[in-house]
Amino acid sequence: MLVALLACLGTLGAARAQGLLGVLEEGRVLYRAGDERGAFEGVAPLEALELYLPPDDASRHRLRAVLRPERFNSGLAIRDVNARRTVFETEDFPEIVFEASGFSSAALPEAPPEGSETELQLGGLLTMHGVTRPVTVAVRLSREGERLVATGAFSVLLSDFGMSRPRFLAWQVRDAVEVT
Repeated sequence: MLVALLACLGTLGAARAQGLLGVLEEGRVLYRAGDERGAFEGVAPLEALELYLPPDDASRHRLRAVLRPERFNSGLAIRDVNARRTVFETEDFPEIVFEASGFSSAALPEAPPEGSETELQLGGLLTMHGVTRPVTVAVRLSREGERLVATGAFSVLLSDFGMSRPRFLAWQVRDAVEVT
């Protein structure tokens, strides 16, 4: 449902020297929500993900991820149409954006060993439904050949973003949504 990180980032090395570590090769957001009857999951592709790491100035490091809620797919079309109209109001708020800045270059080594894994906390701003809030994403980085894979997770409250919780008959979706 929201924005997070699950992205395979581009080739390391020369691009890093110029400050651009990677661009989106593939990425998706998984979300888990539920009500009294149980939980459901969905997926949405990331529209864009950019990571800019100038080697000379960590204060200028940037990560920007964009998601379009109209592309959410929970596996149940009626639920998805309802969420687009009543929860996300996609005509008025077509994008969800996560932006992080000024994070440590030590968290993203120049050439980490194959199979290595690093964990870090990435702070940023999540803009959804016209509201911007700070979020902290627990991120796991690993290297697969020439690709750096980042997986992040966090939880949000729909009410923090002024969003109505969907309901069906007597059941209403919980306020908290888990995002990966």
